[in-house]
Formats: sequence, structure tokens, C-alpha cells
Amino acid sequence: MHVYNSLARVYGKVRKNHKRNPFDQLILCILGHCASENAAQKALDLLLKEYVDWNEVRVCTVSSLGETLAEAGIDSPIAAVLKSALQGICKKQFAVNLDFLMGMKHDEARKSLTELDSLPEQIVSAMVLACYDGLPVPVDEELARVIRRLGIVKPSATMATVERFLRRTVPKRESYNFFRVFVRHARLVCRPVSPDCAGCTVRRICRYGVKVQKEARTQRDAAKRGSRSAAKGGGKRTAASKKAAKNKTGKATKKASKAGETAKARSLPKKTTRKAPGETAKKTDGR
Repeated sequence: MHVYNSLARVYGKVRKNHKRNPFDQLILCILGHCASENAAQKALDLLLKEYVDWNEVRVCTVSSLGETLAEAGIDSPIAAVLKSALQGICKKQFAVNLDFLMGMKHDEARKSLTELDSLPEQIVSAMVLACYDGLPVPVDEELARVIRRLGIVKPSATMATVERFLRRTVPKRESYNFFRVFVRHARLVCRPVSPDCAGCTVRRICRYGVKVQKEARTQRDAAKRGSRSAAKGGGKRTAASKKAAKNKTGKATKKASKAGETAKARSLPKKTTRKAPGETAKKTDGR
């Protein structure tokens, strides 16, 4: 329950409104599928204000319905889900209402809603939990994925195992909020692909999150070691290249100096040896 309380502080808890009719409750469950309770209630109020009745909502275009929902911060894909649900209800009941649910038990209501074929299983589960008290938490693949990743059950636990565990541990008075909080967390953060572990509130106590963080640290450390090795190797190459350049410069300097001395020697006038007058006279006399 510690994990549940931590997530509930993020997503918030709501109280059931038993005075709300089943149809309005269904609409709220659809609108709140990917949004907060406040946003769903705001969207419901806008729909009641903009349209004459729910039949007009049913026959309107998805784009115009999406624009209305966008004013309340509801994603446009929900418009298609809502319109499809209204079409399914009208097709089955020849009216846009859920009056047939009145007096039904929860299992009968679930079966009737499932037969509409236009409602996702999660919305049906949320609807039944919102309208009936004392029910256990229904388990679907999204909720089971979060429970497994957290390490509450084994990664290989079946759906039936997860459901039995939740029946034992989650008080029935908390079933609705537990389901709503965990499904929202599964959809927004703990996604099946590329989960946002860095932004997860319970990442420090999540087995999967701890594993991901450990792997990320290992990769960062390996990258740092690689950078240091590259820098060190680059330093050695730089020193060697400096030494080679110095030797090359020294050789070039010596060569230039030698060439300069040679040029200087060539530019100097040649020395001539002058003979003394007596030596010249001797040679003349000898002749």
C-alpha cells in the first residue's frame, strides 16, 4: 500500500458520487481515461452546455467533438471513443441512455457493458467500480505490468496470480481509486515500451526502475572511462608529435645554419698570396 499511497499523492483520490446516474458515470470514465477527474468533469459540463442532448453528441462529427473536448484539456482521440460508445449504446438500446442498468447486479452490468463491443475493457471496469461498492480490483494487462515491474509479484506472475494478490491486499473501499491510479500510471509513465523511469515517483522502490538506473549508471561510467582513455591516449600522441616536431625543427635549423655558412664562405673574396720583391728578382736572375 506504500506504493499506492505514493502514486495517489501524484494522481489524486476521488470520492464516489452514488447520486450520479450510470450514463453520466460512464461518460466521466471515458473522458477520464487519459485525463484527470477535474478535466473530465469540465469536459462533461462543456458537452452538456454545447449540445442539446446526448443524441446530438452521437451524430456530430468527431472533429467538432474533439474541438469541444480540447477546451477542457482532453486529448482528441477520446472523441472517437466517446462517439463509438454512444453509437453502440444506441444500436443496442435504440436510445442513448443506460437506464437498463438500474437494478442490475455488478456482474450483470459488466456483461451488458461488455456486449456493447464499443467500450474498452478498462472503461467498463472503471464504470462498474464507480457504480458498485465492495468489488475487488479488476486486473488487466496494463495494471498487471505495473505490479510486476514494481516487484510486488514475480515477473512471471500470471494475471490470475496478480488478481489473487490484489484481492488479499487491497481493501475493497479503495478498489476504485487503486484501479484508477495504477491504470493512469501505466498509461502515462510505466508504458510497455520506453517507460519514463526517470520521471517515476516510485522509481527508488521499483525493482524494474532500480535495474534501469543501475544499467544507466554502468553505461555512464563506461562512457566516462572511454573519454578518459581517449584523452590520455591523445595526450601521449601529442607529446610524441611535439618531440618529433622538435627533432625535425632542430635538424632543419642545423641544415639551414650549415647552408648559410657555405653561402657565406662562397661570397667572400679569395685570398691572394703576394710575393716579396726579392723573390721575384731571384727568379729573374736565375733565368
